[in-house]
Amino acid sequence: MRVLRTYLFFGILLFISGCKHDKIEPILSEAEQIDSKYEASLLDLLNDGEDLSKYFGQNHYEGASPTSTMEGSRSSLSFNYDSADFLASCPDLSNEDFNEAPLLIFDCFDSFADPLDENSNDTFQPGDITSGISFSAIDNKGFDDPLDLSIVTNCTFLPDLAGEKVLIANYQLDDLIIDFDPAITAFGADFLRLGGGIIELEFIGDAGTLGNTSLSVNYDESSFLSVQSTDPITQIKITSVAGSPGPEGIDNIYFGTCDADGDGCPDSTDPHPNSMLDPNIVIDGCDSGVTNSFVNECSTMLDFIFEEGSSTTNKGVFLKAVKNLTKDWVKAGLITNQEKGQIIFCATQADLPLS
Repeated sequence: MRVLRTYLFFGILLFISGCKHDKIEPILSEAEQIDSKYEASLLDLLNDGEDLSKYFGQNHYEGASPTSTMEGSRSSLSFNYDSADFLASCPDLSNEDFNEAPLLIFDCFDSFADPLDENSNDTFQPGDITSGISFSAIDNKGFDDPLDLSIVTNCTFLPDLAGEKVLIANYQLDDLIIDFDPAITAFGADFLRLGGGIIELEFIGDAGTLGNTSLSVNYDESSFLSVQSTDPITQIKITSVAGSPGPEGIDNIYFGTCDADGDGCPDSTDPHPNSMLDPNIVIDGCDSGVTNSFVNECSTMLDFIFEEGSSTTNKGVFLKAVKNLTKDWVKAGLITNQEKGQIIFCATQADLPLS
């Protein structure tokens, strides 16, 4: 009996020792296995022998026509799906299309570290990227991999991109970030997501989020979206909504300030691109009590008054100009004779030149 107990004791020790050294593999649920696959980069998928054309083709999203929804806006954001219309109203914006990108892998693909900006990185040369814009990716899964971004064009293993070079986040679960310096008020671009699906865009200013929108994009064609904001935009964050694989991409980017005062007139043709939008006509601290109305679609009454008062120190010349302006506004029905007198009274009190 004593011998049996000894054997039993050593048997238990050996069993416990074996348990300590055995590697216990975690059992992943189906959802976790799918999510794990989404964590892979394009290069990872290629190295694993994945046929990306088949991969994204079988898992793609077929949506309706591109749509956008707005939520939680703290700013006046206006959207447009027509690139020709947007560019007609903002003809002087800066442009980035990534056409300077060398494609070192299969002549149609390359991955590199962020940020990507005018100072270049390991792939681009200085000056290849337009100044004032920078691209990076937010790591959502804790990967320590320097290859954050990729440029892709027509590859046999990717959807047909119609010959365009598209910037994408290299990892499917990462967010694509665009920073602007100086800040902008107008932005437009072609958006793509390999596999299709919903992308979300967050527009950020100095004080935080200005507003959000979502856009549905199909499997193998881009969708255009532009935004104009009355508040400066310093960053745009692009996120893929869960439900299908595929990193978000962007191309043919236009950015800048096409209408600084938000009066609907492009700065390139606006005679007063920084219109004075004060609610009342206030001249050098004197509040006339008269509403500062638009005289035409691009210029307010204060624009014309300050245009005259900022270019002279001669009070007589200034008063004559104000009387002529207010006379015309009475004829046009914009103000009354009494309001005309109130404006002229404030003009007589002003120190010139106006500033």
